Amino acid sequence: PSGGSGGHITTDSAGKVSFGVLSCFTGPLAVLGQAMLQGSQVAQQVINQKGGVLGKQLDLSHEATQYDEAAAGPAVGKLLAPDNHTCTIAPISLAGTE
Repeated sequence: PSGGSGGHITTDSAGKVSFGVLSCFTGPLAVLGQAMLQGSQVAQQVINQKGGVLGKQLDLSHEATQYDEAAAGPAVGKLLAPDNHTCTIAPISLAGTE
């Protein structure tokens, strides 16, 4: 998708821009995942109140990784399954980089 006036964005059948939040909402880092989701919800509300993105409302979905690699794959699949999915917000892990 491109931005700017007259740009093209992908929308769902209701004409909304779909984006997702992928994080751990349970486990040892749940507080960070919850903060990421809450921040995304605030941003969604503000953007939608201001007219959306190129006139389209944002539609937020979220999936939990459960702080587990085995659960992360299916969670990503669920967020990316709709053909209209525009973007995903997710944390960056520095595990194994010490």
